Amino acid sequence: MSDGQYGLRARVADPYAFSLPLRIDASGHYLDGEEALFVAAEPTTQLSMRTSRAGGEFGAGFYPTLLLGVFLDVGFDVIESHSPRPTLTSSWVDDGKSSQTWARLSFERDTRDSPLLPMKGYRLNFSVQGSADSAVSDYSYLKLIARGSFLSQLGFQGAGHVLRLNLFGGAILGDAPYFERFFVGDLSSLVPARALSLNFSTINSPDHLSRGADALSYESMMAGFGVEYAAPLSEVAGLFRLEFFIGGGVFGMTSPDDLPGSREVSIAKRVTGQSRSAESFPVALTFDLGLRAETAIGIFGFSFANGLALIPY
Repeated sequence: MSDGQYGLRARVADPYAFSLPLRIDASGHYLDGEEALFVAAEPTTQLSMRTSRAGGEFGAGFYPTLLLGVFLDVGFDVIESHSPRPTLTSSWVDDGKSSQTWARLSFERDTRDSPLLPMKGYRLNFSVQGSADSAVSDYSYLKLIARGSFLSQLGFQGAGHVLRLNLFGGAILGDAPYFERFFVGDLSSLVPARALSLNFSTINSPDHLSRGADALSYESMMAGFGVEYAAPLSEVAGLFRLEFFIGGGVFGMTSPDDLPGSREVSIAKRVTGQSRSAESFPVALTFDLGLRAETAIGIFGFSFANGLALIPY
């Protein structure tokens, strides 16, 4: 919950249904958010677009082999959006009531020693998600994502020092609603990430390379990599692992038919790149450092990037 928006989600899952290597899960959600709207012709105009979503999803997955998982998820959303400039935001989401039904097929190979703070192994994941007009949907698109994580223990200063490498890329073909697109905060540690699919910040991505990254918002193509070093700290009661980490990376994002340097309207990001060439491919740097703790109920952490989320906007 934050000023002007809130989200609710409930989920139930059984990772070994019927005592088999079969995962089943179901979830439901209701999201109501107000996105800041910045129009290029009127950069000082304070506008906002409100969108509410109600829906759910059901998923099942199995493991043909011990290291390969195949997962199928299906979901639906009933959407209601109200925009002060519907002609400008029609490419982001339909004004008024709309709906989407989607299906996602994922393949995963995972050899990591832990799903939380792993120290060795690798994980490869590929997913394809689609929605079509013929399947009770007002949106038609195809969303492809590929990710790889590789971990190696470093043999110096005792055990537990880890080097982690992450590679990722994705593309969306078609007219996906903005909340299904790739958000800059999901890739950059320097921009607050979405919570329950809601963006609660208007902080721009830093543009260290002067490539137009400060105008990124929701995009249809992305790719990048990151490297992280983690060192174990003294053991604390109730923690499985406490580590210090430092890392950084490079990523690029764009929307081929609506580049950040030339778009007429941007959601939650000020359109600052009007003087830049529309052919410029935005590339950005990201970095973070801090502490992470692995506990019986999940990971807790505090980092430099966490502090950015506390800065008023």
